[in-house]
Amino acid sequence: MRSARGDWLLLLEPGARPLAGWVDAIVDHVSINKNPARFLGSRNHRRPFFKRFARRAAPLEQGYLVSKRQASATVRTGMALADMAGRSGVRKLVAEIVPAWAVKAMRAESVD
Repeated sequence: MRSARGDWLLLLEPGARPLAGWVDAIVDHVSINKNPARFLGSRNHRRPFFKRFARRAAPLEQGYLVSKRQASATVRTGMALADMAGRSGVRKLVAEIVPAWAVKAMRAESVD
């Protein structure tokens, strides 16, 4: 955590892909807000209706943008960064993200 050079941290699942406009959405958010934020889930890459209720989303599925100060205050020794993202009270960024599971599924289809 201390080695991060910026004032804000963007945590993503490995393989997740923010869609167009994500940089502008982050710049807008950090210039106005101090609260953590998440991306909107991609409208084109959603789990089937009933599966959305059957399983809980991974903490970093929609990313997590948090100030370094808030992250330092929250994180504890031995704590995974994904555990920090499980907090409530986050804002939604005006940009979408394709979750890692959807990227993995698209790669599997293209190989077949």
